[in-house]
Amino acid sequence: MRYSTAVTVVLLCGASVCGRAQWLKSVGKWEGDTLVVDAVGFNDRSWLDAMGHQHSDAMRITERYHRRDFGHMEVQISIDDPKTLTRPFTIKFNQALLPDTDLIESFCSEDEKDVGHLVAK
Repeated sequence: MRYSTAVTVVLLCGASVCGRAQWLKSVGKWEGDTLVVDAVGFNDRSWLDAMGHQHSDAMRITERYHRRDFGHMEVQISIDDPKTLTRPFTIKFNQALLPDTDLIESFCSEDEKDVGHLVAK
């Protein structure tokens, strides 16, 4: 899976088979025709989102991907972090398949000018 420039490797062997190694963060399993990804093992040195919201090492993210039909996927992301949130929350949205399009490459530039504007409070 890929969001912006972040890439996540999801192991589909299940936690009982793979084990929870130190580096293992995302384990997926199929529940019927829905892929469920459980992500744990975060640290508190990053942001939850581009707005700079904080999270802790106790954060757990559960992602559910259901392909409704050929051109549409339902995505549900649940975030639970008892150290920083008063209660878990869930985001739901639909993704459309865009056939015959190009994947646009993105990369970091050493002469980045925006980083000075991204200050966490």
